[in-house]
Amino acid sequence: MALGRMRLRAAAMTALVVLGCVAPRAADAADDECGSGSAMGSTATGTMDSNDINDWWSHTTSQHRRVTLTASGDLDLQVRAADCQTVLCFSQGPSSTEACSITTTGTVWFAVVHWPPGSTTISYTLSVAEGPACQNGADDDADGAIDYPSDTGCSSSADTTEAPNPQCSDGADNDADGAVDYPADPSCASSRDASEVPACDDGVDNDGDGRIDYPADPGCTQAVDEAESPDPQCGDGIDNDGDGYADYPDDPGCSSERDDQEGAECAPVAGIVACITSGAEVLRVDAVEPGNAQPVDVAGYVDVYRFTAPGGASTSLPCVVLGVGATTANPCALAGGSFVSRMLALVETEVPAPVSDGVVAGGIAVCAAELTLLVGDIGINSAPAFALC
Repeated sequence: MALGRMRLRAAAMTALVVLGCVAPRAADAADDECGSGSAMGSTATGTMDSNDINDWWSHTTSQHRRVTLTASGDLDLQVRAADCQTVLCFSQGPSSTEACSITTTGTVWFAVVHWPPGSTTISYTLSVAEGPACQNGADDDADGAIDYPSDTGCSSSADTTEAPNPQCSDGADNDADGAVDYPADPSCASSRDASEVPACDDGVDNDGDGRIDYPADPGCTQAVDEAESPDPQCGDGIDNDGDGYADYPDDPGCSSERDDQEGAECAPVAGIVACITSGAEVLRVDAVEPGNAQPVDVAGYVDVYRFTAPGGASTSLPCVVLGVGATTANPCALAGGSFVSRMLALVETEVPAPVSDGVVAGGIAVCAAELTLLVGDIGINSAPAFALC
């Protein structure tokens, strides 16, 4: 629009405000005035010729509403409160469509404004969609999506605005990673995600556990993780293994708060709680179909060994012993300890040994592990340990 026309249009709107509801004009005395125009329902139609400057329409509802002006030429739309003085909205072109969203309930006045008048007759239609912006059937924010749930700017159908859209559907590369919105941006789990920044690096306590981002939140394994939850067992505030201790460092089955097992294999033995935390696999014995091989025993125990120091003093320590068939790993015996007693069986099973013509039907895996013995409030760690995994 040319600058001169913009000034004329602005002057016309100022005249509407100052003089009441009708801009001064020499022609067409039949133009409506605010407060005396026609009442309309959901739609109204009219024409504006060279002598028309404004038409006024009243509309009454107890709902929010969005009014849309569709015209065959360039007309403007103004909305006023019932007092004819308070301007609630003013939408001007140049455009053949203008729209206003109004949260004021009761009676309001719509003015269809034709300024400056021209020689061409312009026809128009006013249409009103009632209800909150997110259920009024109109694209209030002009993003191509209408109402809840289609418009991601709506969190519910009761929302009074469709804007703004969350970062994962706003058309912008908010985290400057070269990917825009869901599903292109891997940091977006859905189009309703509020942030394109990974949850573990966004400065927000997304899971409400009082810890924010990597490395503070144990639910984050790295800063680019898309979720801060679920927390691993050793950092989730729960006594997952029912031994009376929750999380690291209180639970002896936890080596750190990032452990995802509090020591599920825990058992009390004569007042001592023994927990095994499995690690990497160190041995696998294939199981074959029955009849193809002789069984092999896989066994692991916690044994107590006594060590005698120079000078005659002695101490007893727990030690883990692993046996697979005829092969036994016994670090305490190798270190010169003497067997005292057996405290706990960790692994005790029989599996078929592999043979060259056997058909493998599965396998038994043995993992390195950490053994923790808890006596009262005193924990004793023993390694190496072994467990089925």
